[in-house]
Amino acid sequence: MAACLAVLTDPNLLSRILAGEAREDARSVRLLSSGICAAYDAQTQQLWAKDSGQGDIAARELSLRRILAHGCRPAQVIVEVTDSSQADQQQAGLRLLRPFVDVSRTSPLLTREHLADAACLTAGRAPRLLARAFPHLTHLTLWDAEAAGSSLAGVLGLLLGSGNGDQSPVPRRPVLPHLHSLDLGAKSTELMEGLCAALRGATQLRHLKLDMDLEDASSAIEDLASLVGLERLAVGPTFDVEALVKPLTALTSLTLGTYGDLPAVAFQGLTALVELDCTRASLPVSVLCHLSRLTRLALGSFMVDAGARTAPQPLSLPVLELPPSLRECVLANQLPANFSTGINGPERGVHWDVRFVLEAEATQTAVRPPRAVAALCRATSAIAQSMAPTSGFRLRGFGYLDLVPGRRNHALEALARTNPAFLTLASVTLSHEDLETLSRISSLKASGGGGGRKGSPAQGAGN
Repeated sequence: MAACLAVLTDPNLLSRILAGEAREDARSVRLLSSGICAAYDAQTQQLWAKDSGQGDIAARELSLRRILAHGCRPAQVIVEVTDSSQADQQQAGLRLLRPFVDVSRTSPLLTREHLADAACLTAGRAPRLLARAFPHLTHLTLWDAEAAGSSLAGVLGLLLGSGNGDQSPVPRRPVLPHLHSLDLGAKSTELMEGLCAALRGATQLRHLKLDMDLEDASSAIEDLASLVGLERLAVGPTFDVEALVKPLTALTSLTLGTYGDLPAVAFQGLTALVELDCTRASLPVSVLCHLSRLTRLALGSFMVDAGARTAPQPLSLPVLELPPSLRECVLANQLPANFSTGINGPERGVHWDVRFVLEAEATQTAVRPPRAVAALCRATSAIAQSMAPTSGFRLRGFGYLDLVPGRRNHALEALARTNPAFLTLASVTLSHEDLETLSRISSLKASGGGGGRKGSPAQGAGN
């Protein structure tokens, strides 16, 4: 037993043991003995303090003090207070911060990330207690802004030294000077506008994630557009993308929940962009020439200009000029007819994950393949020119696509020729010949399907 204890409490070995254990198993290891308990606590990098509102806050505070006394110096601290009124959350938040304040009084904690219910920070002393507990904090995530109410805006202004507007020429000093990453959300338009106004002037912010719908919030967009030092931004649907992102020329990562067509002019100045994620929207292909540093691109679809889209000859579609650094391209809802017939891309290949959607056509018959299938053949042929071995496709059709007994499906043949690593089919009817086509794709590592039409010879996909 002594040898076992020595092994389990060895700092070098314990970190490996804990790395391979699920959270429940790790807790079991911790409870084996007081020696293991102390060693476990000293190695813990994530500390989760949770109060369920059942009157056990004193026990939670004592437990925190005991863990910190064992030498725990966490990189991440989570404070979760549930099933409580706002006043109870405020008091619980204060009590759960005090153990960290006491430790930092003699030896400042190096904790970088804090996640908490927003209401826990709305008590009058909470923002300054947070700063005293975690003086080196860089990342802050706040949940449930609605429960915190309008007072949360004042908290953010105090933490970041922001929100003065034009009222005072002298900026306030932030109580958390190292805080550069903020993650929060709000559903109420009034609360959302107040929170965004509180961020105006937060020049230290580099990363901002807002789970908010900005469709009806012009003032909020104006406030966010003033944060010209932002490097990473993630927001929900936004009615004026150009007004929001055009001034933010330092962005390296942008995530937008916006629907519809994105304006090309909004992206022409974002030359530092490395990641762009807009899986609900369409991006003009002409924008790519301005995004030479892009390594990851996730869109709803590529969009060609109106003239090319209505041209009688498909070969008149522009060649897709991919950025030289691009490594991954995801298209969540691409119409084959709107995809370029040629691609110039990096020599090493790009990881493609494309979901093609085939539209039903009035002229579609079982004998004549729909034009969408012909467009799909051209699109997959173009993508094959720049495909990495890990690439694959997802296809959504409409029932009996090009199904003629004894003849193979042109769409599947085109997909098979690209040697995809994965293939997912939905609402595509498969004949026995099609199943044979799928079985001959030697590169296929994963396949799936569903949503076929009742009474079809075969449904879904097989390997």
